[in-house]
Amino acid sequence: MFETSINDSGQLFFVNVPVENRLDSAALFTRLNDENLLKNREPLIRIASLQDLFEESSPNNKNVHFIYIPPKLPSGGRKRPNPVSVSDIPPERDLKKMRAYSDTPSLLATPSRYQAAQCIPTARLIYDDRPGPDYGVAPIALLYPPYGDFLDACAKPLPKEFEAIDLIAMMREVDALVVIAAGFHKDEDERNNQFIDALNRIFQCYHDRSEPLAPMSRAIIAQKRTTDGHTSGPITDRALEVKCSTGNATSNGEVQIALYVHNINASAQERCPKLFERYRVPTLAMTLIGEKRFHPTITLCQYVVCFGGPGPSLQFFGMVQLNKMPRQVALTPSFRLVQCPGDGGGYACGRVDSPLYRAFAAALVLCKRITKDMKDWMNAADSDTNAPIIPIQNYTLPAISQIGDVRFQIESKLGLDHGPSYVYLARTEQGRDVVVKFSEQYCQVLHNFCAEKGMAPKLLGYENLPGGWIGVVMGYLPDSHPLADPRFTSEEKQKMCDKLKACARAMHDNGYVHGDLRETNVIGVKEGTVWIIDFDWGGEDGKAEYPHASLNEHLLDKDQKDLVIRRAHDERVLRTTIARILGS
Repeated sequence: MFETSINDSGQLFFVNVPVENRLDSAALFTRLNDENLLKNREPLIRIASLQDLFEESSPNNKNVHFIYIPPKLPSGGRKRPNPVSVSDIPPERDLKKMRAYSDTPSLLATPSRYQAAQCIPTARLIYDDRPGPDYGVAPIALLYPPYGDFLDACAKPLPKEFEAIDLIAMMREVDALVVIAAGFHKDEDERNNQFIDALNRIFQCYHDRSEPLAPMSRAIIAQKRTTDGHTSGPITDRALEVKCSTGNATSNGEVQIALYVHNINASAQERCPKLFERYRVPTLAMTLIGEKRFHPTITLCQYVVCFGGPGPSLQFFGMVQLNKMPRQVALTPSFRLVQCPGDGGGYACGRVDSPLYRAFAAALVLCKRITKDMKDWMNAADSDTNAPIIPIQNYTLPAISQIGDVRFQIESKLGLDHGPSYVYLARTEQGRDVVVKFSEQYCQVLHNFCAEKGMAPKLLGYENLPGGWIGVVMGYLPDSHPLADPRFTSEEKQKMCDKLKACARAMHDNGYVHGDLRETNVIGVKEGTVWIIDFDWGGEDGKAEYPHASLNEHLLDKDQKDLVIRRAHDERVLRTTIARILGS
């Protein structure tokens, strides 16, 4: 029985909406209004309650839906706080002012429009390392560290920290999802419905189900699946889009996902602008590329599913909203969802060490963390202890504020954005300027060795971070310059080069190599202080190795047949460096 009262001064709209699942009325009204389905509004009806409206309707009728907007309360009455006016959001922070919101995701994601936009810096749609790497943006694990935990979890067998997950139930549900993805279905709707239901079951596989993740819902309007289908709440942490088509796709599914999530965040920003001012809002996405004949794209704010291309394959993506631009990074390779326990190249059904199991277990942990962070951030939005507002130019900087015992605030990036260098200027709580560096490898021992000789900045903090990153905090030398800088006299350069040679000799005599003694890694000041920096590739002589072969031409000898770093290699590079410094 319906007991909700309806006030005569309210507005009642009838719409023809087949209903197959419970819907959020606010989200539904927004969608109807956006699609201009509320233009022909029925006359207002005077009724006392919802029961009067349905007393002659069949209880099995699932094609009736209406939206009722209650009247405004009197000015003296108790009411909820008014939502933030769109005009209260500064244009430079308004997600709806971004090009990604200028048209529908499906149109913006067509190859021609996407490629044209990405090639113009001021017109880019997303940070996705295309057509070239986005070196100016911090790695995804530094923008939202739980993504680093996801990457770590996928790289090793299921560890004990997954004790919160019902692994047996999860593996069974993943097996069921693989069967659905690889199977044949009478139509796309059947396949999508079964896949989403299976996905919902996977994301409920926790031992403690007192606070389960909200399931994904499917919105049906005018007998067509729409881009909506997200969970209700101040911030939509999961949403669903279905792109129904046959044959070859007309838009890039990964791009469309990113743009749709941006649109969801744009709407959420109007309800809670402080969240986007103070945090880099994360999103977990998945793409399922299925058979060529089925080509829908299902977009979810935390989970994203795409069908398209030959054969079913699953891939996870991490997304972060960086003010007006979404950042998207692949977290895993594509997993082929074909049951072939005896043959390679497919999903090994029932094997505990299956990478697909590890990915879903990591996703379960990540989704719980995202949900918790969203709740905590929302609760803190209006408190005095809330995080500071992120300057617009700093959204692409790492969201790291402590390494070891050193707490700091990153203020800017040092150096150019022409390579994968993540070195930043930061300020500690005590007001001291420091350098913060993030690298995938770093020789702490060699750094300390050189620092003890006064030939390197003091190492203030060192910590292994999620995602395989190492965080380093070191002293900052103001007004420093490369030794080849023309402001140094020839005499000053000679003295500093003598110090450099002495330090390198001591380093080599103690069995260490630096690996990159080019002039860019030697800095000094007029007073004669010389520092060696960049100890990423340092280590023991004959044991340290370069991480890859795509190096500066001055580092690798043309006759070198491996990537091992030896003393002779350091000495050759140092001779070239000193010759350039003294000859400049």
